[in-house]
Amino acid sequence: MFLTDALGSLVAATDAAGGVQSEVTYEPFGATEISSPSPAYRFTGREHDEPTLLYYYRARYYHTDLQRFISEDPIEVDGEDVNLYVYVGNHPIGSTDPLGLFGIEDLPTIPAPVVNAVAGFGDAFLIPILVRTALDIDDVVDRCSAAYRGGMVGGIVVGSVPLVLRGAAAFGGTRIGHIVSHNRLLRIGPGRMPTAGRGLPAGPKVPRVSVGHEGLHIDLRSRLPYVPPIGLARSKSC
Repeated sequence: MFLTDALGSLVAATDAAGGVQSEVTYEPFGATEISSPSPAYRFTGREHDEPTLLYYYRARYYHTDLQRFISEDPIEVDGEDVNLYVYVGNHPIGSTDPLGLFGIEDLPTIPAPVVNAVAGFGDAFLIPILVRTALDIDDVVDRCSAAYRGGMVGGIVVGSVPLVLRGAAAFGGTRIGHIVSHNRLLRIGPGRMPTAGRGLPAGPKVPRVSVGHEGLHIDLRSRLPYVPPIGLARSKSC
């Protein structure tokens, strides 16, 4: 397992029992002191090329001893800095530039746990991770972190609710479901209850649930496109 700091830099690698296998300490611009073995991903989560001593930031390479990129910013002055080689406006302690395209000093850095949690939530629906993989930027997210896993669980729960309700409504529409759910406390299914409820359209095909003797009616139809939580199909073993 890999442990990272707020910038996404690797600080330690542990085995399955939690024993520390290697530790890394950094100077502000990424120069490191590291114990053996040397992991590939280090400063701000980027790959370190041992022969050249450079970090791969996708659009260009970064040299920690020079404290700058070795090529000009591809977006040129759109990065709002006249120095096209500068790394994050010379403010590396609170900023990152994962793609080598920007990193001006007034650019806010989103904390890594927030990024991981949001990515985990979106990945529950599979599409975001496919986009990141296609763009070769998936490694900006730590899919082994607790924040990512928590976000994934949240996405699965949120995505599963409509699925469960729709399934319950479909079951309530069957003969067996009608026998089971047709009572004074809980009724669920299409057309197995009064056709008009609070703010609900009339009609026998409306999936709805009725709770309690007074009949609190809840419309189960989704007004947004429904995407099932199928992100576990691309889950990563850590």
